[in-house]
Amino acid sequence: MDDLKRKSNQQNTQQAPQRATVWQTFSRNKLAVIGLILILFWVVVAIFAPVLATHDPNDPIVAEKFMHPGEGGHILGTDNFGRDIFSRVVYGARISIWAGVISVGISFCIGVPLGGIAGYYGGAIGNVIMRVMDGLSAFPSLVLAITLAVSMGRGTVSAMVAVGIVSIPDYARLMFAQTSSIKAMPYIEAGRAVGLKTSSLILKHIFPNCLSQLLVRATLGLGMAILTVSSLSFLGLGVQPPTAEWGAMISDGRRYIVSGEWWITTFPGLAIMTSILGFNLVGDGVRDILDPRNRTGS
Repeated sequence: MDDLKRKSNQQNTQQAPQRATVWQTFSRNKLAVIGLILILFWVVVAIFAPVLATHDPNDPIVAEKFMHPGEGGHILGTDNFGRDIFSRVVYGARISIWAGVISVGISFCIGVPLGGIAGYYGGAIGNVIMRVMDGLSAFPSLVLAITLAVSMGRGTVSAMVAVGIVSIPDYARLMFAQTSSIKAMPYIEAGRAVGLKTSSLILKHIFPNCLSQLLVRATLGLGMAILTVSSLSFLGLGVQPPTAEWGAMISDGRRYIVSGEWWITTFPGLAIMTSILGFNLVGDGVRDILDPRNRTGS
C-alpha cells in the first residue's frame, strides 16, 4: 500500500511543476501575464459593479438617448433608450463571466465523470458513453446550443445549461483518453492487486494525474463559453431585456451602426473580445507550464 502511494505521488510530481517555480515559469510568458491582467480586470469590475457604475444600468432616460461618449456625464455614451453604456458594460461583466463559469462547471462536472467511467471500464459501457459523446459532437456547437436553449425556454439559466451541455463531449473525450492511458500504469495495477476500490483508484490516483490537462481545457473553455452565451443573448435566447449583458447590448445597438451610433455596439464588443482574449492567453500559458518539454527547456 505504501509503495502504491509513493508511486502515485511520484507520478503526480512528474506531471506538475513545483509550486515554487510555477509563477516564474508563467511570468516568462508575457502574453499569458497580459491575459491574467485582463481576467483580473474584468473580475474586479464584476465584483465592484455597484461601486463603479455611474448610473442605473436599466434606467431609461428618453431625453438622453444617443448621447456620444463623454456627453452629459455619460463616459461611454447612451443607447437608444437613454441608458448609460458604461454602467451596462460594468454590470454586464457580472452576467457574462458568471455565465461562463457556470457553463464550464456543468461541462466539467458531467463530462469528466463520464469520460473517466468510459476510459476505466471500457467495453460496452465505454462504447455507449463515447458514442453518445460522438453524437453530441456531430452537431455544430452553436446550432446545438440554440436548439437546446429554444427547447428549454429563453433565459439566462437556459443559456448556461445549453452551453454547458454542448461542451460536455470535450471534457469526456479528454478524460477518456487520459484514463485509458493511465489505467495501464503499474501502480494502478498494483492498486487493483491489493484490493483498492475502483472509486478510490479513479478519484485518488487517476483523476489527479488528469487534472492538469483538464484545467487547461477549462481555462480555454471559459472564453468560448462567454462567447457562446453572448451569442445566444444576441439572438434573444439568453439574457432577457432590460438586464445588461454584452451580447444583448450588441443586439440592441446593431441597427443603429449605419446611422452613426457606433458606441452602442463597440464597447460591449470590446468587453467580449478582451475577456475571451484574456482566458485564451492564460490557457496557453498554463498549457506551456504543464508541458514537460517546456519545463525541461527551462
